[in-house]
Amino acid sequence: KPFLTVQEGKDKGTPFRTVKSGVWQDGYSDHYPTMIYLIKQK
Repeated sequence: KPFLTVQEGKDKGTPFRTVKSGVWQDGYSDHYPTMIYLIKQK
């Protein structure tokens, strides 16, 4: 999703961070969301 990614500058293409160098950026996270499926085998 574009809103999760920096769109310009030297950090273009990286996750839109909440805090960068101690400054509040009002972003989402320092990593992209992940999802895993755990399946119990018999």
